[in-house]
Amino acid sequence: MYKRMEAARGEQKAELVLKNGKYVNVFSGTIEEGDIAIGDGVILGIGNYEGETTLDISGKVVIPGLIDGH
Repeated sequence: MYKRMEAARGEQKAELVLKNGKYVNVFSGTIEEGDIAIGDGVILGIGNYEGETTLDISGKVVIPGLIDGH
């Protein structure tokens, strides 16, 4: 059984890991590097992760989506 918290802590493989890319940190306004772990359609964490499926996103930048507040 897949459990989000265990995958977020790295105790279990995430369903999907995006590796070798960069992401925009909206809190600091910087572009950083790190694996992005995803499970059940939710970002579980950013850091060093292993995944059941791994995508190499070298040369790509992940940007948070905008949410319509209406």
